[in-house]
Amino acid sequence: DLSAGALVRANVMAQKIFELRDVERFSEIVQLLESLQGTDIVLDSFEFSRTADALAPVIVTGEAATRQSLADFRDALLSQKNISVVVLPISNLAKDKEIKFSISITFKKEG
Repeated sequence: DLSAGALVRANVMAQKIFELRDVERFSEIVQLLESLQGTDIVLDSFEFSRTADALAPVIVTGEAATRQSLADFRDALLSQKNISVVVLPISNLAKDKEIKFSISITFKKEG
């Protein structure tokens, strides 16, 4: 009886580990975002979480030198094959220079 319960728990843990290999690592996402930021974008923070079976939208905050550099960053994000949605609130575009921003990025579910 004890060994049957232990085997069931071990099997459940092994299944979870197997499923996690298809979920992107946070470090890979940070590396991607930093590679797209360019010289006029400074990324300050990243907010990550997971749902039961996927990565929840990632919230990125930072500062853009100009409105155009922020728009270019958004366009670079949207051009990535693993990103489905980028939400940049219009209020982030109110200023012309030194723009504090917060972007929500939804990654496509792998599978």
